[in-house]
Amino acid sequence: MRDYAIIRSKFWSQGSGKRLRGNPEAQVLALYMMSCSQGTLCGIFPTNLVTISHETGIKLEKLPALFRDIAEIAQYDDESELAWVPNTAREQIGESLSPRDNRRCALVRELSRFQKHKFGMEFASMYSEAYELEGASKGLRRGFEGAPKPLVQSSSVLDLDQVVTPETESEITEAISTIKSADISQSPVNCPSKPINDDALATISGTYGASLEAVTDMRREFVVYWTVGKGIGRRHTLGQWAAKCRERICGELERQRPSKVEAFPKKPQVIESA
Repeated sequence: MRDYAIIRSKFWSQGSGKRLRGNPEAQVLALYMMSCSQGTLCGIFPTNLVTISHETGIKLEKLPALFRDIAEIAQYDDESELAWVPNTAREQIGESLSPRDNRRCALVRELSRFQKHKFGMEFASMYSEAYELEGASKGLRRGFEGAPKPLVQSSSVLDLDQVVTPETESEITEAISTIKSADISQSPVNCPSKPINDDALATISGTYGASLEAVTDMRREFVVYWTVGKGIGRRHTLGQWAAKCRERICGELERQRPSKVEAFPKKPQVIESA
């Protein structure tokens, strides 16, 4: 979780920021995406629409259209629940990055979390030359002594004050090359807006004889609890979130089922007097 972000004053008077004049909710969303606490050094970070709606005060149903309005500033992938602010690296790091800069190693660690996703590939295409990401120079090292290989860090928080000392060139090269080949589905993430999809909800609804609307509300309550309620900040893999959500909904529906009653109750025994 970052403590601050750099936003240039020219946002209001030039370029993509200026083009949002007359659309105050789009301006709020753009500024939020550039400065929210989930942001990272590379500008790619996991989040979801429920959290964005809660923290900006913008109605949930308005967000998809507003993201289209701010496409020049920020992009959002609803399926993987990842956001990308393309100019973040340029604003937070600069136009170029020296091979001996500690931040370059930290940047590689971040990018390794988003391997294979289109945002990671687009980042590599946009910054590979300026940040010399195609090869690794000697004099770079992981900033965390004793950390396991490869250079992957599950947390979005990176300590840029760690000392970078010389290590093998192949280790950094391997981390950079994996940007295009890994699967992020096994990485811990915040609760997604749809931990189980609509087809799964329909199946649960039919199994328990509950209305689809009621089951959908249960999923919404689950998401709210884990994104803006007492469970905020908890991270699991997508599979674990799906299992927890299914267990929660099915458990509640099971409790709501009426008690089983014998179809043909036994007749009370009559004892004849002598």
